[in-house]
Amino acid sequence: MASARAKLTFRIVLVLLLVIAVFYLFRPLYWKISSTVQDIRDNKQTFTGGLSLSLSLSLS
Repeated sequence: MASARAKLTFRIVLVLLLVIAVFYLFRPLYWKISSTVQDIRDNKQTFTGGLSLSLSLSLS
């Protein structure tokens, strides 16, 4: 059986690996989402116009 110290070390290493994996996997996704939100904020008029145009085309 493993000692208490070995179990604690294993858990710490596991948590560190999980944090690193989450950081590297979700950082690009965060950049993409924040960039898209910024683009929508910068182009509110174009975005609204495009939305209303597509709705008017689908209604007619």
